[in-house]
Amino acid sequence: MTATASVSPPPTRSTSSTVSSQCSSLFRRRRPSKGPKKSRDGGKSSVAPLSSDQPPVLDAERAARASEWNFDLHAIEESELPALAYGVLLRHDEVSSLPGLDPLKLWAYVRETTSSYRPNAFHNIRHALDVLLASSYLVRAIKRAHADALADPLLVSAILISALAHDADHPGVMNGYLVATKDPLALKHDNKSVLEKHHLSIALAKMGR
Repeated sequence: MTATASVSPPPTRSTSSTVSSQCSSLFRRRRPSKGPKKSRDGGKSSVAPLSSDQPPVLDAERAARASEWNFDLHAIEESELPALAYGVLLRHDEVSSLPGLDPLKLWAYVRETTSSYRPNAFHNIRHALDVLLASSYLVRAIKRAHADALADPLLVSAILISALAHDADHPGVMNGYLVATKDPLALKHDNKSVLEKHHLSIALAKMGR
């Protein structure tokens, strides 16, 4: 996720385990938001708002290419990345077959989460999709090699959603800088695993909307 000049103690719980405990919020029906909002801390989103609240359909050709390790993510228009993320999630049976899954709510969450990424040089929405695609590929590879591995659908869902949200609202600087400059984020998180805690709080906050 992030790196610092000095190693900070890790958060007490992993992002995926914490997200797993909150994933049930995606299965309760509600009307999704009307579109992505600006970053909570004021940074502009790097993703253009999508006009429809209806979940998109990922065409078979793109879905097949996206499942390959050498998929060229940079060939995809930035405005299409939220739809790609949503399609990649639902291509996993562990996600699409979860009891009570509300596709509208999942799509709203994907839109909200991708909109939180700022137009940074590296920690941006394209990086989030890169990590999601890599995680998706590795989950499938592990399951092919070990039939009994990752047997819990909720765990797989949490891994994939965590991959998408892992750098949400990244300010473009690292923990060491935030601590050294006494940034409000560093003070809020007691100078420990500042960005890791911030990304997690953004991911969980958007689940609760």
